[in-house]
Amino acid sequence: MKKKQLLVFIMAGSLAAGMSPVTMAFAEADTQTVTIEDTVAVAAESEEGEAAAEPVQDISDAAADTPVEEPAQAADTPTAEPTQAAADTPAAEPTQAAADTPAAEPAQAADAVVDDGFNSGDTAELTLEEEESATPTPETTGQIILKAADGTQTSYSTLAEAIAAAPVNIGKDGEVTQILVTGTVEISETVVIDQNKNISIAAAADGTTIKRAAGFLGDMFKVKDESTSFQFGTGKEGETVLSLTVTGALDQGDATGSIISVEGGYFGLSDGVTLTGNRTSAPGAAICNSGGSIGLAGGTITGNQSEGIVNEAAEITGGAIYSLGEIRVSGAVIVKDNKDDGLNDNSIVLGGDNACIAAIGQLAETADLQVRRSDAAAGKIIVKVGTDANGTALTTMENILAHVHYLDTTEYTINNQTGALESVTAPVSTMTLTADSISWNKAYEHTVDLTFHTNDAGVGGRYYVTWVKKSDSTPGFEAVKSNYKSSGDIASSASVQLTDVAYDTAIKVVVYAEDSKGLEAVAPLVLTLKAKASTPTEAPATTTPTPTTRATINPSVSESKVTGLEKALAFYPKQMYNFTVTGAGTDNTNPVKGDTKWIPYGWSMSAKNIDTGYQKSWSIGNVNGIKQAKTFRMYIFFQKYIYNGSEWEATGVKEALPTEFKSKAIDFTVTPSGTITPTATAGSGSGGYDYNGTGSGDGDGTDGDDAENHDGTDSDTGSTSATNARTADNSPIATMMMLASLSLVAGGYVIVRKRKKEI
Repeated sequence: MKKKQLLVFIMAGSLAAGMSPVTMAFAEADTQTVTIEDTVAVAAESEEGEAAAEPVQDISDAAADTPVEEPAQAADTPTAEPTQAAADTPAAEPTQAAADTPAAEPAQAADAVVDDGFNSGDTAELTLEEEESATPTPETTGQIILKAADGTQTSYSTLAEAIAAAPVNIGKDGEVTQILVTGTVEISETVVIDQNKNISIAAAADGTTIKRAAGFLGDMFKVKDESTSFQFGTGKEGETVLSLTVTGALDQGDATGSIISVEGGYFGLSDGVTLTGNRTSAPGAAICNSGGSIGLAGGTITGNQSEGIVNEAAEITGGAIYSLGEIRVSGAVIVKDNKDDGLNDNSIVLGGDNACIAAIGQLAETADLQVRRSDAAAGKIIVKVGTDANGTALTTMENILAHVHYLDTTEYTINNQTGALESVTAPVSTMTLTADSISWNKAYEHTVDLTFHTNDAGVGGRYYVTWVKKSDSTPGFEAVKSNYKSSGDIASSASVQLTDVAYDTAIKVVVYAEDSKGLEAVAPLVLTLKAKASTPTEAPATTTPTPTTRATINPSVSESKVTGLEKALAFYPKQMYNFTVTGAGTDNTNPVKGDTKWIPYGWSMSAKNIDTGYQKSWSIGNVNGIKQAKTFRMYIFFQKYIYNGSEWEATGVKEALPTEFKSKAIDFTVTPSGTITPTATAGSGSGGYDYNGTGSGDGDGTDGDDAENHDGTDSDTGSTSATNARTADNSPIATMMMLASLSLVAGGYVIVRKRKKEI
């Protein structure tokens, strides 16, 4: 027989002690590291000796009615089946293996019970028996040692047996019974902690695992009766925390129970312990608290999934923890990355009026708690600050809210003063207008220059501008919309030039706008300008202005003409069609000062490209071809010019004119070598533009720039006509033909020379 010496500490929380409905009194320290002899339970009294709180809520009839007169059945193990496996054999079976015999069996006392010999001090020496001839039971490959109050140690083959052997009617204030485990321990039936026992389970070796056995679907642990206390404590070897993982994972299928079901009494969790892997139809995958209290002084709860519906109307499942009572927290506790029946985070779900998270100490920097309520409503408490016996706060609301995260943030947030839910008012995306500049034009007597911009909600909207005397009342939106001086689309900003404005009096410029959905901007722009003192003199002295003998001509950009796109076009692959754009007012051959015209400078399939990213060649096509008959919308971009009496001068005003064109239903095939076989004949068109306002070009419809491949870098000197016609890959045809001709001439010369030599 071999013996292995282990040094073990147990860390136990004082989480449940001294809590009342309004204030919470606790020991000075949230947790303490003690010897095995001195280990206390989660529900232990505070240092002031105050009694622990009553369970917050009890919805289970079983919690109050379960009889405690049958200690032999505490682990729910039947005794009527003599052929049952060793792990399930009752303690009274005389033929049971030595490792399975309870401590009360006289024949086993010498080997199974070991006095550690330490009556004081911080370190207890734990002797674990390694029976060389013992056959491991199906339930465990590790060891289970019960440490009694008198210091004796007894090994058991199952947790159910060890807990059944613990003294009853101890209560939360009594001596804790410590159970130390190593290796891997399987649970094949629900382990019940009841009859007011006080149990702590901790790892006696690093990497210890308690797992759900294959085929076992129910609750792994169940806490019952009012004064029962059960916790997973912290095992330490020296200063090293020993890890304990409790997993409910199954190789296939889902469970129907929780890892821990709390029907009454108290459950606690400490550092080094992880509850994970349970996918279940129960309301709480890791912990379901229907009638007791929960204390979390550390540990991690992650990777669990609950499909148990707790609010059908809101479609909320129970989360990793579902609790109808308070959850008392402190230290480095982590409850996150657990899921509902889908992919949504659902770690802690509070249900009922008494459920909340009560911080009974400072939450560590690594603490992270994700929470929601099944009955969420404004005013429902989510978190509160605990106090000690003297009413002193044990932490701050700021500390709590730095680590407690409410999941339904689109509907509610946690008030940073009360800890209660308050409704979130969803921001309404409304269009706003902001003025950038407004001034009298320095070159023209009756002209005002205005620039402004909108927020994202206004992009794609439309503006309407007018002016009135400053002394006049401001016109309303509908009045301006029906009788505006200038109007246009808004990309993100707009530049407006108002003409025929009275300059001998102070004026008021009014701008209204609506977004793409027709919703009016939250407020108009109302801007004022002082009267202009005198007629501008900025025009060159040597220039003789054309006398104004008639009213100025100021056409709208919508009067511009687009030709070449009237008929449906057969868009074969790389087939290009040229078109012509004639700007409004460009036919004005005898302008007077103040006349305006619109010069086209580019086009795009998006109005947002009015300033950059537009096409400058007046041809259109598709590299892959278009077989279906469709209608498309393109935008022709124009810049406004004004005649200053001697020449046309560009302004900062730009407009986008929507224009539709259609594709013809065609069919074609493309061979691997790139040969295109059409079943219809392409049309023809024209493209390019000049400074006088006509976008034009010539060609047979087979050449030109592919709109999809065009880089928008053509010269902007007034013409976009290319020097060479281009193939679809932008190769210069003229140059290629010249090179081909030279090659033929050179080849002929070589042949002639060769024949002469032969002669």
